[in-house]
Amino acid sequence: MKLLFPLALAVIFAILYFIPRTLIDRRIARQNEWRNRPNLQEYLEENPKCRTGRGVTCKYCGSYNIINRGMEVRHDSKRIHTCRTCSTNLYRTEFYE
Repeated sequence: MKLLFPLALAVIFAILYFIPRTLIDRRIARQNEWRNRPNLQEYLEENPKCRTGRGVTCKYCGSYNIINRGMEVRHDSKRIHTCRTCSTNLYRTEFYE
């Protein structure tokens, strides 16, 4: 019974410290991934063959099937554009409202 209180305290500390810390680390990793991607202009400068009359293609597989998703949430202004065919993150964009 004497060990129950310190054990409960340790569990509560672990929950209050490690879970938010994990979420923060994941958010920082997503932000770094977004920053490390080229923007659309840089992507097209590095890969001029990816600009076509129909739009932008994947530099790895040539697919036109590119989707964009929010960095944090669905309606985020920071977007990552991913090839739907080979699942490669290609470039980033940011929309200002």
